Amino acid sequence: MLKFAHRYRELGYTPIKLAQESKIPAGPWKHCQGQKITEEEVQQFQPHSGNLGIITGQPSGLLVVDIDQATPELQQQARQQIDQLVGSPLPWGLAPLVLTCNGGLHYWFRSPIPSGNRAGVVDKVDIRGDGGYVVAPPSRVRNRQGELSQYRWQQNPSEATPPELTEAQVQKLCNTQRDSRFSDDPETDYNHPNRQLVRQGCPEAVPPDELTQLYLEVSSATEGVRNDTLNRCAFECGKIAYRECLLLEPITQELITAATMAGLPPSEISATVDRALQDGKAAAQRAVQPSELPEQGCFPFTIGSQGYDYQANYLIKGHLPADSFGLIYGPSGHFKSFIALSIACHIAAGRDWNGYRTQQSKVIYIAGEGGIGVPRRIKAWEESVNDGRPIQDLAVITQPVYVTEPHQLTTLVETVKQFGQDEPVGLIILDTLARCFAGADENKTADMNQFIARCDELRRLTGAAVLVIHHSGKDADKGARGSSALRAAADFEFSVSRLEGSQLAATLTCTKMKDDCGATQLAYPLRPVTLFEDNDGDPVTSLVVLDEGFIVEESDSEPQPLTQNQMAVWQAVRSRQAKGDGTDRKLIIDDLKKLGMKTANFSRWLEALVVKGKLRIDDNSLTAI
Repeated sequence: MLKFAHRYRELGYTPIKLAQESKIPAGPWKHCQGQKITEEEVQQFQPHSGNLGIITGQPSGLLVVDIDQATPELQQQARQQIDQLVGSPLPWGLAPLVLTCNGGLHYWFRSPIPSGNRAGVVDKVDIRGDGGYVVAPPSRVRNRQGELSQYRWQQNPSEATPPELTEAQVQKLCNTQRDSRFSDDPETDYNHPNRQLVRQGCPEAVPPDELTQLYLEVSSATEGVRNDTLNRCAFECGKIAYRECLLLEPITQELITAATMAGLPPSEISATVDRALQDGKAAAQRAVQPSELPEQGCFPFTIGSQGYDYQANYLIKGHLPADSFGLIYGPSGHFKSFIALSIACHIAAGRDWNGYRTQQSKVIYIAGEGGIGVPRRIKAWEESVNDGRPIQDLAVITQPVYVTEPHQLTTLVETVKQFGQDEPVGLIILDTLARCFAGADENKTADMNQFIARCDELRRLTGAAVLVIHHSGKDADKGARGSSALRAAADFEFSVSRLEGSQLAATLTCTKMKDDCGATQLAYPLRPVTLFEDNDGDPVTSLVVLDEGFIVEESDSEPQPLTQNQMAVWQAVRSRQAKGDGTDRKLIIDDLKKLGMKTANFSRWLEALVVKGKLRIDDNSLTAI
């Protein structure tokens, strides 16, 4: 690309680097506006293997009419509409002409006055002037069909100098139907002819490189994840805009360009970008409230044991702390949702749960799997436990809420605030994690951390505890399914399993409780309740969890003995645990090899130890029980 960059400079234009197979800048570029590029700067294109862009507007005066129509008939119609708009024919036949990757056209003109950018001057026609750039031949970009396509000269600027438009033509092209929201101040009006991207108090600042990476991510998003990617990246751009004091208008244009390149329909782009940018900006504002920042140049601190006698608030004493994050997990069909609804109903009604005190509070239950099961289970509880009285402080959302999507999180926060106008919401239950995970990968730590971060943000914005209902893996003894980051972040964790035998009951076991010894393992019986008769006269029933927990009797069967090899593995794990050393599989294997053991059957020994209840496997870490 070096020779092409030299040639464009010789013709009076300012080239910039674009990413490979992309329309997005490969780095900051706003500083290139309004000045000519030097020979030394052109030499920096030497290692560049990506595409080229050309700065529009000053100092070259380049103004490009971008017609995004692929057929000659529609292109001719667009030219006629432009001529009618400006009141006189433009010199189309004299202008250098580029054929774009999607079959559109770029006409190069010169402007005698500063010009602005304008999208949609007529249908599928944009104007690129001051503050913009265009992709230049011989760049190669993937078209809407996903094929690599080259920008080509139909009429080269070496052979045809861009004709100069009249001042009146430029004004009508760039300023028709000017939005009254914008002022005449170039410092605050992005559409002003002399507008440069500014920060407060820093007129020549450029966007952070973080923005460029986000634009690239949007432009390269594939079908199936494009909307989610645009939403997430626009949200992050909004946060950056607030942090760096950047205006949203130019960022909006960059995101729209990137999303269009990814193949998203124009009808879906603008609203998504505007909403997510505003959500991101608002989230950044909330995260940096003046009252939360240290005022004297240091963070607040305490001395020694100061605060030891602080009594934490709770929703169910000994089980569910207030303003906390935790989960209930178990296999499918083992009554997880019944247990969670029992907890929700007791808190909403202010009734003691299995003899434990509760703090009455409003509850929102997100039934991600929808259906009529949840309201019937609540009705069964009302009839059996609450003397038939309806619960007024329990709200049910009968659809999944994707908390990692900024707009849905914002909507959920507003829902919580509306439901809690007279009394705050104390608990939000997500049933289940899989249904509220927006198609992310539960096994990826990065995806799980993002989910956890959004749950923490939900807690911070509402003051409510968040309880997640989750599935266990194929082997229930190994804990909750997916990344161990979820358990690590939880303030509390309970496992639920169906009680073996003929009795209909669910066993609830506390597997983690921060700063507490945890609750005893108890089994809770379930009882069928008839709710009404259907049109055929058949009874319609549901189940209700009775808060009459009982201790599960230990099995009379003798524990299974360990083989010599299994005992060696168990002892190796216990030894490392006692010393506080790591217990990864590789470390244990190395310890066994030092003892002269062959470890070809190591995986079998682990499986046997898990089945016999002697080991738990968390990702790659082993824990002796």
